[in-house]
Amino acid sequence: MIGAAHLQDLSSKCETLLKVDADNLQVDSLSAILSELEQEFKLVFIDIGALLIELGDEQEKSNSKAAKQPEHKHRERAKILVVDDIKQNLDVIKGLLSDSYNLMAATNGVMALKVARSNHPDLILLDIMMPDMDGYEVCKQLKADQKTADIAVVFLTAKAEIEDEEHGFELGAVDYITKPISPPILKARVKTHLENREYSKSLEQMVESRTLQLAQIQDATILAMGALAEQRDPETGNHIRRTQGYVKLLAEKIGLADDEVELIYKSAPLHDIGKVAVPDSILKKPGKLTTEEFKIMQHHAEAGRDVIVEAEVALDDPELFLIYAKDIAYRHHEKWDGSGYPNGLAGRDIPLCARIMALADVYDALVSRRIYKPPFDREKTNAIIVNGRGIHFDPSLVDAFLELEDQFYEISQRYIDSQETVEKRFNSDQCKILLVDDSSLMRGVIRKLLEDEGVEVDEARDGIEGVERATHNNYTAIFMDLEMPDMNGDKATELLRRQGCSIPIIALTGAGDDESRNRFIQAGATGYMQKPLDPELLKKVLSRIVG
Repeated sequence: MIGAAHLQDLSSKCETLLKVDADNLQVDSLSAILSELEQEFKLVFIDIGALLIELGDEQEKSNSKAAKQPEHKHRERAKILVVDDIKQNLDVIKGLLSDSYNLMAATNGVMALKVARSNHPDLILLDIMMPDMDGYEVCKQLKADQKTADIAVVFLTAKAEIEDEEHGFELGAVDYITKPISPPILKARVKTHLENREYSKSLEQMVESRTLQLAQIQDATILAMGALAEQRDPETGNHIRRTQGYVKLLAEKIGLADDEVELIYKSAPLHDIGKVAVPDSILKKPGKLTTEEFKIMQHHAEAGRDVIVEAEVALDDPELFLIYAKDIAYRHHEKWDGSGYPNGLAGRDIPLCARIMALADVYDALVSRRIYKPPFDREKTNAIIVNGRGIHFDPSLVDAFLELEDQFYEISQRYIDSQETVEKRFNSDQCKILLVDDSSLMRGVIRKLLEDEGVEVDEARDGIEGVERATHNNYTAIFMDLEMPDMNGDKATELLRRQGCSIPIIALTGAGDDESRNRFIQAGATGYMQKPLDPELLKKVLSRIVG
């Protein structure tokens, strides 16, 4: 994943790439942008070593906390399978362990395998010397079966030879207990191995959970970077969400592997990242571009490629999705017949991911409102796409589109730009929001979402400024980030509530951050929303606030 150090290195290398003829450019340098991202997503893109260290620290804290609390009376008892062909040995172990654990017994290897597969014990105490199938063979088969491979096995044996122990450990056993069995040793070993198993399971779950969170936040960062370019274009609205949906439909329809579909889907938001290099005077021009202006606009394909190339160079092991993102950003304006830009590639010389994005991008432009045109109806849109078959678009993708047209249209309406549904917009006289967030990037992205709904937005950069503004102004609601310098969001919320502030305060938290949400709610927050904000959920929240 992309580390913070790589982001800083990348920023210095890429800064000059975006300094084209930007006479009215109102976007921070890439260095500032990446600095904002780094602050916004602290410890997001870290290597697995750092992750395990962090998880280890958390586990120690968790263990320390657990040690201070009495064990829950109804905690589920661990299951232990005892395997021995001598009944007296089974009775001895049962007498020692049955008060603390749920015991199962087997008197031979075949029975042991059946019980293990059907009941999946937490630990197996396995005698070695048994007729027909000895303990070594049982252990070997247990470890070869995916259903039972993770069960801890402790051998019970009268043998004390080093080579016997080595053989058992090679098969996957975790310990040996010699006969005659010492009750204190048996109890201590069983307790230790069950605790180790519980710790391992907990650590695995934490790693899986944290890995999922990292992936979610990485996706959010990609969306934020893509939104940075779209934010400067007053026309694009929910373009990123819609085109992501279109490219996924097409990629799946033509039979790409799931991992490739995911890579294209993940890369799609960066297709117009190069727009940050286009001057506002051109990007926001309310009319047709001149020939010279169009040439400058075309430069965004190369600018987008250059930014992503620098990202690849900055990383020792670059993410695979960057390869797709580079092709999409640089090539999605190429045309099947070779008449596109920037290089006039034709046919299959154009990367497949770029061909997919080309159709998705044009379709969305057709069905969406633009300054220079109203949204086209379905019939006209489909006719233009079909007429571009073999000229603008890959013929096979047009054929796939025709089979998917209903789903394309559904996506276009699900994420329809708010200016096309004026009746659903909020009157700025009715709704004025105070947005409190220390990240200028996040404030910009969220501000655009709110303003798209007709909301008047005031901003504060930290909790102290937020409290000051909320105290001296009348707001409909406050959207409050948690992690901020000087005063965190929960502290600011608590202070406002103590001062008698009764308006809704919506907490803005990261993915899976349950602890932070609880802190916010306890401080007096009305509710919470997870970043990146879902536009549809935002509409519902605003409706309730205004109502």
